[in-house]
Amino acid sequence: MLNMRHFIDSSKPVLFTSLFTSLSVIGVLFIPCSLLANEVSYYDALRIAADVSPTTQTAIARDNQQKSLLSVSQAGYKPKVGISINPSYSEFKDETSITPELTVTQTVYDFGRTRNQIAQVGAESKQVKAINNQELESIIANTSMAYIQAHRSLSAIQETKQHINDIEQVVKIANDRATAGAGNESDTTQAQARLVSAKLTASQIEGDYLQALESLKIYLNVPNALEVISMPDDLSDKANLTKPIRFEQIAEYRNQAAMLEISDAQFELAKSDSLPNVGVQLISNKTIEGTNPSTNEKYGHDNKIQLTMSYDIYQGGAATSRVSAAAANKEATKYQLQQLKQTLNQRLSTAKIAINQLESKQSLLNERINVLRKTRDIYKEQYTLGSRSILDVLNVEQEVYQAVVDKVNTDHDYWLAVSDYIFMSGQSADAFGLTILMSE
Repeated sequence: MLNMRHFIDSSKPVLFTSLFTSLSVIGVLFIPCSLLANEVSYYDALRIAADVSPTTQTAIARDNQQKSLLSVSQAGYKPKVGISINPSYSEFKDETSITPELTVTQTVYDFGRTRNQIAQVGAESKQVKAINNQELESIIANTSMAYIQAHRSLSAIQETKQHINDIEQVVKIANDRATAGAGNESDTTQAQARLVSAKLTASQIEGDYLQALESLKIYLNVPNALEVISMPDDLSDKANLTKPIRFEQIAEYRNQAAMLEISDAQFELAKSDSLPNVGVQLISNKTIEGTNPSTNEKYGHDNKIQLTMSYDIYQGGAATSRVSAAAANKEATKYQLQQLKQTLNQRLSTAKIAINQLESKQSLLNERINVLRKTRDIYKEQYTLGSRSILDVLNVEQEVYQAVVDKVNTDHDYWLAVSDYIFMSGQSADAFGLTILMSE
């Protein structure tokens, strides 16, 4: 008989805790029971995959790096304080002097150079967040696919079990007819051959189920036994197929939009780099040995404040070339963003059409299953009365099973298409409660 140890009763409560060996009490004797398998729901699986994925920790590290880089760029607004000790020897005076010097430098006006550097780092931070989301969404999408594929195999196991029961009934009818002298043993033999074939199919599907579970266990980082339960009824509602596309939710679009911001900041920075830098500088020194080189006094000290301006008068055309290159890059990035928007529109439109087609196919398959089941009942009755052959009954049983399996595959193709649309349209954070994907 079919080994149904992986058959799941969908009425069981959803659990995803480490279920260790339980103990039952008989008098004063504790008897260890079998280790219970972990059951995980679809939504829980996605959230767990996001929590345990190394990509999540990578994203956190990248965010921290960008915060540090932003602090570096913001330091351009703050004064710079330095100290130097300048020992010197005068041959004329035949003495060595040591003069520590404190320097405080503050940029007064840099024509937007610091502002543009901060803008560039800020845009790069947005890009990093978008890339993090893309990578993490890929892991979660793969988890979704693994879960749906595992559930596909589980559903196929359930339907194959029912098919085996149906064939067993046909075997019994054929055997009863042969015993009563109304049929022959060849009918029973044909039915038993179909039964063996159905059991072989069940064994193969169970192997597919175990393989799908192994893939899912990797994403969930679960070393022990794992089982999936029923697919959620509200998954299609979360796709919001009728709502307008919000491109700012899509990580791929946010990535490209951030690249446009970066190119704009680089363009402005290239322009400001060719302009002067105005600052003020305070210098204070005190000789601790010998003569002060500024005042020519023994152990003297000196304070001075000065206005500074640095400007590259001529760079061989490099400044103009940098501005031109940055302008061209900005223009190209703008058109790339427009192209991506068109591509996303096309992808999502195609996905909607595929979902609608699968919905129509589901309805047609339901009708086909109902018709075939009625036909099967009629054929069974006719075979019992001797007006139908065993082959007709077995063939219609096979057609019913094939139609049911087609329905199982179509249902799961539909769930795959819906989940893909949710990820493509940038709705995964809201749909699945994945706060780590929330865009700022």
